[in-house]
Amino acid sequence: IERIDRVKGSIFNVGGGPRNVMSLHDLITLLEKLAKGRRDVRYEDWRPGDQRIFVCDVSKARRDLDWMPRTPPEAGVEELYAWVKKNVGLFG
Repeated sequence: IERIDRVKGSIFNVGGGPRNVMSLHDLITLLEKLAKGRRDVRYEDWRPGDQRIFVCDVSKARRDLDWMPRTPPEAGVEELYAWVKKNVGLFG
């Protein structure tokens, strides 16, 4: 809000950046731990356009908004999981 005149209309990557990566496999493992049980996960062939690795470049957000990720991926997933579990009625 403080920089709206300078950044309005801009697009920002607000992922974790290179210091906060999490593989899909690690995410599934963490979700299974939080849910206290294995889930039926199915792996398919690669599709055209799939990326083997994707890491958000947050340098524009750091430069223009003075923003950097503060929450490690595991903690963020755990917080989101707890919030969804508490608010499951919103997803009906």
